[in-house]
Amino acid sequence: MSADEQGQVLALLAVFALHNLEEITHLSRELEELPAWARRRGPWTDTSSFAVATGLLTGAVSAASFAGVRSGGLRRAVLLGGPSAALVGNAASHMGRALVQGRYNGGLVSSPLMALLAGRVFAAGTRSISPFARRRTFIAGNLAALPLIVGALGAGRVLTHIYTSYLFPNRKRSDKHGNRDRQR
Repeated sequence: MSADEQGQVLALLAVFALHNLEEITHLSRELEELPAWARRRGPWTDTSSFAVATGLLTGAVSAASFAGVRSGGLRRAVLLGGPSAALVGNAASHMGRALVQGRYNGGLVSSPLMALLAGRVFAAGTRSISPFARRRTFIAGNLAALPLIVGALGAGRVLTHIYTSYLFPNRKRSDKHGNRDRQR
C-alpha cells in the first residue's frame, strides 16, 4: 500500500473518531426521543457506556485497518474492505435517517466526509480482488457490523457498570435531571 493510501486510512480513522465524538455528544437528545421502554432496555442507556462502546469499535476498526495495510490479497481486502464498507453503511444510514426524519442526528455532519474516505479506502483495499469478491466483501462488512455494534454496546454497558459499581462503590451518581444520590 502506498504512502498516499496509508494517509487515507489514517484520515478515515481520524474522521471516524470525530464521527463517534459527534454521536456521543448528541446521544442524550437522541435518547429523549426514544420510547421509554427502549431507553430502559436498550444497550445505549447512558452516555458513558455509549462512549466506551464507540471506543471499543474505533479500536477494532483501527486494528483491522492497520492489519489490512500490512497485508495483501484477500486478507487485505477483508481487513481493509470490510470495516471501510461498514463505515460507508454507517454514514449512509445517518444521511438517510436525516432525509426521512427531516432533522439532524448525531453523526450527520461528519458522515459525508466519512463516506467519501471510507469509499476510497474500500476501493484501494479491494483493488486486487474480483468485482464479485468486492461486492461480497462490501455486503459482508455491513452485515458483520450489526452484531459487532450490538456487542460493543453491551460490552460498554457491562464495563461502565463494573467501573461505577465495583471500582468506586461509594461514588455518587447523578440522574438525568442532575440530582445526586449515593449509589446503592
